[in-house]
Order: sequence, then structure tokens, then C-alpha cells
Amino acid sequence: MVHLNGRTQGLQAIILCGPGTSLYPFSKADDAPKALLPIANIPMIYYPLEWCQKASVRSITIVALNEHRPALENYLSSKKFLDSAAYKGLKKLDIPLTLETPSSIDDSLGTADLLRILFKNGKINGDFLVLPCDLVVTGVDLNQLISLWMVHQGKYGKDENKKGGLAVWGRVKAGGGKTTESDLLGVTEPIQPITHMAKAIGSVHNLAYTIPAHLPAALKSTQDIQLRHSFIRHYGNVTLHSRTHRDSHIYIFPQWVGKVLLLNEKISSIKEDLIPMWAKSLWQKRQVEKLHFDEIFAAEEPDHDQPELHASNIDLEAMTSTRSLPTREILALAASTQPNSGTTTPTSEISTSHSKKLHARTHRVTPPTITAIVAAEDSPAYIERVDTPQLFLSANLLFAQTREDPLNPQPHNNPRVPDPRKVDPSCKLEGTITSSDCVVGPECVLGKQAAVKKSVLGSNVRVAKGAKVLGCVLLDGAVVLDNARIESCIVGKGATIGKNCSLKECEIADGFVVEEGVDAKGESFVDFDEGGSISEYETDDDVEEEGEWSQEESD
Repeated sequence: MVHLNGRTQGLQAIILCGPGTSLYPFSKADDAPKALLPIANIPMIYYPLEWCQKASVRSITIVALNEHRPALENYLSSKKFLDSAAYKGLKKLDIPLTLETPSSIDDSLGTADLLRILFKNGKINGDFLVLPCDLVVTGVDLNQLISLWMVHQGKYGKDENKKGGLAVWGRVKAGGGKTTESDLLGVTEPIQPITHMAKAIGSVHNLAYTIPAHLPAALKSTQDIQLRHSFIRHYGNVTLHSRTHRDSHIYIFPQWVGKVLLLNEKISSIKEDLIPMWAKSLWQKRQVEKLHFDEIFAAEEPDHDQPELHASNIDLEAMTSTRSLPTREILALAASTQPNSGTTTPTSEISTSHSKKLHARTHRVTPPTITAIVAAEDSPAYIERVDTPQLFLSANLLFAQTREDPLNPQPHNNPRVPDPRKVDPSCKLEGTITSSDCVVGPECVLGKQAAVKKSVLGSNVRVAKGAKVLGCVLLDGAVVLDNARIESCIVGKGATIGKNCSLKECEIADGFVVEEGVDAKGESFVDFDEGGSISEYETDDDVEEEGEWSQEESD
């Protein structure tokens, strides 16, 4: 376990590491954590850690399964991680990094269940940020999201009942795979634009309604959506997004959310239970009672000795650890969100004669809202959960082009020599490789007349004579034998592609041997038992265009 000295300001960051069944056969619940699957040869857990470190969060807690603890501890104590820019940044800023393993695979706990355990054990003691371990982001500074939350929900006050939440919905991109989820998402009219903070991400709204599309209760058909009359009466103008966005599992929550989870143990999932119920509570009284909002928000009397806070008397720098945005800009934005009123009701005029219970019964509790960040179609930002094999492939190929080695950030200026940040100097290369769009790990071998383009090769990968690799991910120890041709494939650890094979859009499990001369498209090759190799077929009947291979390249 890694543990550095603590900080006292900012948000706690909780990174949730699930079993990774959606990335089968490349991750396994028992011994192969999804969090350690590589993206551009860097374990995917590194990316949210780096994102949090750059935002100077107060602390980081990684939550994983008991079965995955040894593997994660080995990585977090490895020289590769300890020499990385992210770890050095955590150490420099004294940000504690801890690993919690409160459950096992057999417990089948949801994301909200895990947060509940952390609250019960005293591991969350302030406002907090929740991220998945498979999150990759480019073009968005986490400080931007925190600043948006502070402006629209943080309220800069001490009354936690005034604080709301924030969630991010990314675009569903083509090529994400058949199992890529999307949500039915309802949002209000855009809130006043916030210059460069929101422009790079998308539009800013209040969340009105959301439900995962794979839960069919709200959907009768592709054209028919059932909505309650109370929803329509409450919101005069709502935009509904269907099958275009999905929850990115990026959340900022106030501490009082812990009370909701402790009072209602039926809430198991953040995405499928907490967020939809919270959104409904604004227009459906029954949800207020289910979430115990009436108890939570009536449980504390207002602090009558505390003056009402306005942007004019906020010391923002003393209240946040974010550094990227000028204080005067946030103050101006906060002032723009204040009610347009020239007078303030003195706190002495607020009646305190009624009991809390009577107040809860006679006054309708209005819960805080959830700020919804909705990614625009033309947004330059990349916000994606890598939770399907197709997304795993596309994220690897994207980062192969854009990602710099965190251990060697120096620019490369010699076009005659492969970029050492992308192609490890220990490799033996007799064929052709384009280092501008490839990442190649140590001890790889490329035979004569072999060619590799737009691909990621792990360590000790061998591409034999005349073989062609385009747009693929080859994990550690994979082998592509003579004159084989693979395109848009994921080849697992120690797997072998036989001579003269032609594979396109295939998934080859760890250790699987594809026999010589196999011609396949859109298939999964998986070992079901130790007695022999059996391939599981998931074919795609659509005829796709030929690949972009140019004339055969040779040395």
C-alpha cells in the first residue's frame, strides 16, 4: 500500500475498480484486474490517478476487490509507478494515496454499496469526487469540472444542504461495440455559458431525468418515451437525449450523500439508483421520501449567526485547492448566479418557532439539483470509459498517437531513428514500423518485410517475417507468425497467430493459438477448457471496406 502525508483542503477522490467482466477475456475477476490492463502500455489506473494529481485533490482512495489487492499493490510499489510523473506529483503535493479492498467478487456489490462501506468505516469525511478506474480523458482539466461544481453547486457556504452534485455525460461514439451503453437523458435549458471552462467540454444544464437505456421501463419503442405528468408540469422546457450520450461515471458529491446511502441500503448503484432517484426527487414527492431528503434537509436548523454569503465576501483561495482558474473569474461567475435582488432578508426575521419535524411535514423539501455536463458532438475533448474490447482498442490507438511517455517527456528530433518515447530502444527491428502512431514495448522483435502501423505492442512481442499488423493491440508475449495479416484485432498475452492467417476485428484470448491459415472476421477466440482450444464466434455480417494497407513495404 502506498501512503503519503496528508492534505487538508480540496476534494477526496475515490477511484472505483470493478471486476472488469465487460473486458473479458482480457481481464478476469479472479486474477487479472481491469485496472492494470494497459492503454498505450501504461496500466489504465494510471490515467485517473494522473488526472487527480494534476487537480491537487486532498486525497486519493483506490477501491478494489480483495482478489485484486496483490496485483494492485505490486504495481503501486513498482519502480515503473514510483518513477512516474503522477507519483512524483503526489509526493510533491503530499497527497495521500491508499488502497481499500472492502469486498470480494462473490459479494456482487454495486458502486453505491462500496461508497456506503467507506462512509461506515469513516473513510470519506468531506465532499468527494468519484471516478472509474477505466476512465481516460484528454482535453479536459479536472480543475475545470471542480470549478463548475463550485460555481453552480458548491455555494461557497457551510450549509451542506445547499450543495448539489455534478455528473458528466459523454458522447456515444461509433465503433464502441455492440454492448456500449447509452442513457435516456433529460436536461433543462443550458445554464449561462461559462467561457472556456464549459466550452471545451460541452453544455452545462440541470439534470431533469436519466435512466440507462438497457433498463426498459421508460422506453416502449425507439419512438415512444413514457414520462409522468408531474415531470411535464414541473419542467416547461426539457431536452431529451436518447442513445447519444452515456454516463461517464464522473461525479462530484457533497458529504451529505453519505447520509442518503446510510439511510437507504436499497440504493446499490450510483448510475442506476442514486442519480435517477435524485433527479426525480425534484418533481416526484415519493422520491423525496425514499431518499430520506425530508429527514436529512430538516435535520439541521439554519445557523442564524452565520451571515448570508455573497460573491463579494468570499475568500475563494482559502476554500479550494484548484489553481488553474483565476479567482476573480470564479467570483464574477458566482456573482452572476446570485438572485437578482437588491435587498437581503435579515436572518433575524427567519422564524424558528416550529420544530424540525413540523417543518418537514408542512414545508415541501426542495432537494439540491445535479449539474449535468453534456458533451457536445464537436467537442475536442475525449472523455471515455474503456469498458468494452472495442473501446479498449480505440483508446489504445488514440493514445498511441498522442500519449507521451511519462518517464521520458523529452521531444524527439531525429526522424531516422524510431522515437524512443514510443519504441523501446531494446527492440530488434528488421521490418518497418511507423513510430509516430505506434507504441512498442521492450524486447520486441520485428522480422524482415514485416510491417506495423497504428498499433500498440506490449513487451516481448514477436512479429515474424512478412507479417502485417494494422490498427491492433498486441499484449505482452503475443506472436504473429510468418505472412499473417491482422487488422483491428486485440491479441492477448502469450497468444499466437499462425502463419498465413487473415484476421480482422477479432479478439484472441490470452494464450490462445490460432491455427495456420485461418481466415476470420469479427470473431472471438477463447479457451473454454484445458483440453483444447475452442473458438467462440461472434460474427458481423456487415461487409466492410478493405484496410488501408499500401503496397507491401520491405527493407
